[in-house]
Amino acid sequence: MSLPCSTGERLRELVRQYVRIQRVQNSCCDDASTVQCHILNELLRHEILSQRALADQLGLDKGWISRAVAALVDEGVIDKAQDGQDKRSVALRLTESGRARARALNAKLNLHAEGVLAALSGDRLETVHDALGWLLEALADSASTPVARCGCASTPAPAQIRPARDADWPQIEALLLACRLPVIGAREHLATFLVAEAEGAIVASAGLEREGDSALLRSVAVSPSWRRKGLAAQLLDALQDRARGDGVESLYLLTTSAEAYFGARGFARCTRDDVPTALRGSTQFQGVCPASAAVLRRTL
Repeated sequence: MSLPCSTGERLRELVRQYVRIQRVQNSCCDDASTVQCHILNELLRHEILSQRALADQLGLDKGWISRAVAALVDEGVIDKAQDGQDKRSVALRLTESGRARARALNAKLNLHAEGVLAALSGDRLETVHDALGWLLEALADSASTPVARCGCASTPAPAQIRPARDADWPQIEALLLACRLPVIGAREHLATFLVAEAEGAIVASAGLEREGDSALLRSVAVSPSWRRKGLAAQLLDALQDRARGDGVESLYLLTTSAEAYFGARGFARCTRDDVPTALRGSTQFQGVCPASAAVLRRTL
């Protein structure tokens, strides 16, 4: 096989070949159409999405999505209801049978992917594993950078601070990856997150992991184009006010690069032994953040 010369061309050819093979696998793994398989996968990953968000997430024609969703609703695979956050929108989620079907489909597709990688030796497989992680970070970074559609400059609309919703997770995940922050364990605490939204996009986030009267501050991220506008400080103040109102007495955090920033906002360095045992069970302390990360604390 003759390989393309440039790295970009190799990436495009890899995606083209793999998508083609996965489409074949879809038809072998499930009786659903390719579009229906994409819908099953997205709803399994995000749990609940509006039909509009699903179309945006997949980048597919809304007519195709509407027809595929209608067929899956008729089969009892998807529940369709009014979105609790937006009365004008429709919320979609998998039924129990739909979730089982999506999991089975994913298991077969993952098995196929592992079979493709099995042709690689140990060292090559490790290199590919790392390279795929770098690519995912680069793609997330690209997705979070606004694309200029014209040559004229414009003033962005002010960002609105609000509680995070389930449907925000894909954007929050992309933002965290773009800022090189861990996503492991974040979604489980999404109910504690606050986000900054501007023109329909999540441009900043911050969340808590609470144990008793203590909480771990995590996932403080701001999109590069929105930095130095005070968003992190706004989120931090709002999150601390909410925590104080909920009876939280001490906030902790781990950081490798922002000790000075948080130090100027009332946080002081402490040791890991100073952190309550329950909080030390967080994935942040269990290897997600490096051992060299500074531990900071603030009493509310």
